Amino acid sequence: MKKSLLLCCALLALAAPTMVFADANGGLDLTAAACNTNTTPPPSSTFNFDCSAASAGIPQELFACFRVTTAQDSFVGMDVDLDLIVNDPGLPDWWHFESCNASGFALTLARNSALCVGALSPWGTQNAGGAGFTPSTHGPNTGHFHGAAARSLPFKLNAATNYFAFNLDFYSDNSSDAGGPCAGCARGANLVWNSASITNVRSIGGSGIEAAPYPVSGPGIRSDCVTWGAGAPNGCQATPTRSRTWGQLKSLYR
Repeated sequence: MKKSLLLCCALLALAAPTMVFADANGGLDLTAAACNTNTTPPPSSTFNFDCSAASAGIPQELFACFRVTTAQDSFVGMDVDLDLIVNDPGLPDWWHFESCNASGFALTLARNSALCVGALSPWGTQNAGGAGFTPSTHGPNTGHFHGAAARSLPFKLNAATNYFAFNLDFYSDNSSDAGGPCAGCARGANLVWNSASITNVRSIGGSGIEAAPYPVSGPGIRSDCVTWGAGAPNGCQATPTRSRTWGQLKSLYR
């Protein structure tokens, strides 16, 4: 049932147009160290990832938060699209999250109360989420994370309220620096959260004046881009959201 709900949410979101909010009441934030409103520790736009064996088995987290400009009375799911660019002619093995480093990341929905002060969680006790990765989507040194999450019961999202969306957890275990098979972990990179598509109960049914998923894009309180180490040239330029196929969506939740 959860897989079906996620796939419905994700598939219906494909038709959603892109929207960029011009004011401070809506948008997306992607930060390291803590959520966008945290004070101790404060959030960071730089992800100082530790590739060494000392961090093996320990998730190193990116925090995603969002705000909407129009209240959503029956939120049940979200689709997300993030684009990666690595400072290298191609993608080194460690950055191939679909092959060599497939076990090196995860999308999670549990809000850390100490690291996300001021960010409310819209996720209940029964929710599910997942993400996949596609390499070389906008060039040989790029990649695309596509993910979705859903909850079993509707939840009201209030306008101009800061919500926790998800964590992207990365692991050093497969890095050659940690004794793993995948080289290139220390390369600079940027990750941009391009868009989110908010699904309500009417968009699942496909009827009513609010049937279309609600799109969110553009920076929120802080930034929708994280610099990984030294970063990549022009790495925070968002790219157009890519259409996804039914087969790609099913593969996320098997």
